[in-house]
Amino acid sequence: MNSSVSNVDIALSRQRQPGQGSQTALRARNCELIRQVLRSKGPMTQIEIAHETGLSPATVSNLVNQLEDGSEVMCSLTTRSGRRAKLVSLVHATSAVS
Repeated sequence: MNSSVSNVDIALSRQRQPGQGSQTALRARNCELIRQVLRSKGPMTQIEIAHETGLSPATVSNLVNQLEDGSEVMCSLTTRSGRRAKLVSLVHATSAVS
């Protein structure tokens, strides 16, 4: 029995590695997912990002606001299918030329 307890302990320790399941880690992973989609597809509306990533529209909205606050994306208003929408595009870092 002692060996089965140690196997359970090992399995639990593998599942609970620091940071893996944290809210912060999930947010970082989802932000990276949005960045990847914008890199590959170009500017998209928040709803298009939600459809492309499988994230909920509310989650995309919150993450886009966070990325915009960090100057990683730029948002502008547009119209799609007769409705107002927020168009999201990556902010490209400019390199200093000496």
